[in-house]
Amino acid sequence: RGDFFFNAGLHDFGAKTVLGVTIPASASSVGGAAIKEGERMLDLLAAHPSTARFIATKMLRWFLSYTPTIAQIDAVALTYTSTGGDIKAMIRATLNSAWLRTAPMKLKRPFHLVASSMRSSTPTVTNLANVTSQLTTTGQALFLWDTPDGYPDTVEYWSGNVMSRWNYAAYYTALGAGETIVDPAPFMKGNTAAGTVAAIDARLFAGEIDTQLRTALTTYLNAGTYSAARVRETLALAMSANSFQWY
Repeated sequence: RGDFFFNAGLHDFGAKTVLGVTIPASASSVGGAAIKEGERMLDLLAAHPSTARFIATKMLRWFLSYTPTIAQIDAVALTYTSTGGDIKAMIRATLNSAWLRTAPMKLKRPFHLVASSMRSSTPTVTNLANVTSQLTTTGQALFLWDTPDGYPDTVEYWSGNVMSRWNYAAYYTALGAGETIVDPAPFMKGNTAAGTVAAIDARLFAGEIDTQLRTALTTYLNAGTYSAARVRETLALAMSANSFQWY
């Protein structure tokens, strides 16, 4: 963690105009005043209407929809302005129940997919190397996007890696030894197909699994001998389903 440092030799002490606001010249010997100029510039940027709309748009795209409406952007931008940029208040405005009910689904990026698969299956982890390597395979290697905008958050960019996402689900759920271990026991409720699907529903889908997927998973479990290996395969199928790959 770095410390703030002011280099007077790089500061413009003359009069300047920033976003239409004139900042008068200051004496070069007064470092504190020059720092205040920089802080004032940041305040001007933070208070600018374009900043409110930019942050509102980015937040809506992240939490709600790839294509937020003008009305939604206006509403969240107004929350930014009226609260002085309170991010918590903006999130509350973004995640209101009316918008959530009509929000389209978003495709999980690979990092989101990996994180959600691990959170829902609570593996034993001593080293993440074998899991994070899958991020490279699925196209979202950590810290390797060159520009500061980060990996794209668009369905068009990620829609071509479906096979690698399915392969990840099969690879991850088969991890029974080594540095990452996925234990099928929590999903083997009652050692029955119904119990396993109920556990998958609770852990992966918050109790909202759709009927078609429930039937497909149950059918697969009943088509062979019930075993830990069969449960792992069923878990892979669940993690490959649209309702898990999207959110």
